[in-house]
Amino acid sequence: MLGKTATSGAVQEIAIPWSDAPVTPDTTPPTITLVSPAADGTPIGPKDPLVFDVQDETSLAHIEVRAKQNGVYETVYNGTAIVSPYTGTVTEISPTHLRFSVVRAGAGWLSAVGLSVTPIDHAGNKV
Repeated sequence: MLGKTATSGAVQEIAIPWSDAPVTPDTTPPTITLVSPAADGTPIGPKDPLVFDVQDETSLAHIEVRAKQNGVYETVYNGTAIVSPYTGTVTEISPTHLRFSVVRAGAGWLSAVGLSVTPIDHAGNKV
């Protein structure tokens, strides 16, 4: 009865195939790729966006992004949205690939920026 249905009174039964083959666990963490500025040390201006991709081979569960300037960390993306004093976009390239483009509102970037991106996939792998 594989893949077929049978009706017994008011109850419908569906036969579902089963396999005892082991499932290979996901042990690969997500990846982060800087798109702009170039990773060659090109400086950014006060209003230049930071553009980066976050990808996973299976699925992304949560992402946090923080920026460090002058020794101070600020939250850029809280797992749900880009937050003030930052603006920008999060574009879904695919269900496992997001592109972030962020700028600091107001006066913009105040100095060199350190970006801290923490993606976690549904298996619990993180960078």
